[in-house]
Amino acid sequence: MSTVADIREKIRLKLVAVASIGKVHDYERYSTRDAGFVTLYKDTASARIKGWNFYREATREVDLDNGQVRRIHTWRITGFMSIDDTDTTGKTFDNLVEAIAIAFRTDRTLGGTVDDIKDMNQQDGESGIQVEAIEPVMFAGVLCHRARLRLITDTTEPNV
Repeated sequence: MSTVADIREKIRLKLVAVASIGKVHDYERYSTRDAGFVTLYKDTASARIKGWNFYREATREVDLDNGQVRRIHTWRITGFMSIDDTDTTGKTFDNLVEAIAIAFRTDRTLGGTVDDIKDMNQQDGESGIQVEAIEPVMFAGVLCHRARLRLITDTTEPNV
């Protein structure tokens, strides 16, 4: 049986393994000042805002009537990278999002921690990283690319 903490750690490890990912936070970070956000998300290697956070957004539980429950967790993954048009950061950020999708696609059970990275009850075949939006936003007073990604993890656990 995998706990939410186990799944969170596997997601974190998967993200930090992506080349040039920047900073990764395994919860949504907050600050009352823009400078605090810059400190949290500024990547020292690139000297720009480049960072990610993720958190569990929702959980559905289904009783399987066999002494087990299926737990379907929805995870929200959000990334930011400061925009520099002369450095074609739009393409760089898009490639980073694709590298994240591939990292999860090639390890569908997160090292055996979950049954799959899709909702086993869905019939539409949706699985892996879902890119919900890539858009420009103001973040900490800086114009940034933002990606909003979604990941479903599906586990089967004893109905205790």
